[in-house]
Amino acid sequence: MPTRPGLMRTVTETGLGSAPVSPGGTKMTCLIAEDNMINQNLLKKQLIRRGHSVLVADDGAEAVKVWETHKEKIDCILMDLAMPNMDGFDATEKILARIRELEGKRIPVIAVTAQAFAGNRELCFEKGMDGYIAKPVDINLLTSVMEEQYERYEKVWRERRGG
Repeated sequence: MPTRPGLMRTVTETGLGSAPVSPGGTKMTCLIAEDNMINQNLLKKQLIRRGHSVLVADDGAEAVKVWETHKEKIDCILMDLAMPNMDGFDATEKILARIRELEGKRIPVIAVTAQAFAGNRELCFEKGMDGYIAKPVDINLLTSVMEEQYERYEKVWRERRGG
């Protein structure tokens, strides 16, 4: 699938930062790394409906670039595993290495995948991912994992900063 020149369109289209937060939830900016346009759109609409802002990347290589460009805004990454150009494992490895290099704030990376094979969940955690959600996505489960992991890293970041 060819990469579309959609990053800035996507940021504008989702009204980055303008959606109301869902009651009781933490408003986040999520990066969705997903090569299937139907899955992208479905997940994007569900997250926006819940008050989150969304950036989209068509593959792992683009996810790394989008993260690098918007790292100060991104609170959570939803990573497909099987994508062209660079898979979700390699993209996660590159992003996490860059966060360590910059001594930046760690953010959750959650696998969102149709690859629900034995051992795949464990491999995701070994590669540094913080959650594993099988497709079709249960949005309530996904947002619960997103918030739990986000709050975990926020606490660590505050403690590290002396607050």
